Amino acid sequence: MREILFRAKRLDNGEWVESATIKLFTEEILDEYSEWQEYDNNTICQFTGLRDTTESNARIWENDRAEMKRFACSIPIVGVVKYVGSGFVLADATDTWELDGYKSLTRLGSIHDGEV
Repeated sequence: MREILFRAKRLDNGEWVESATIKLFTEEILDEYSEWQEYDNNTICQFTGLRDTTESNARIWENDRAEMKRFACSIPIVGVVKYVGSGFVLADATDTWELDGYKSLTRLGSIHDGEV
């Protein structure tokens, strides 16, 4: 079973909060201290259930930039993780790829942090 988690940036300090509990209409997320925090609605992301295949083993979130190397192709694909239809895909300016059949998946950063 896939772990259901969300994350969003707090309005008061811009820090990320991860939680399984989120209020969409009041834009509040439950933090690690079981306190409700207001969040920036533009930064909400869902955990894909996938992890970076590097040593960091970082969670891959919706709206992360990532690099995927597939078994069938030697050219790496770089794009943004998006939820489309019924699942997560890696999307660039011209195409989308399902997040399966890869030999490596590397998290490059979040589009909300200016990490990339």
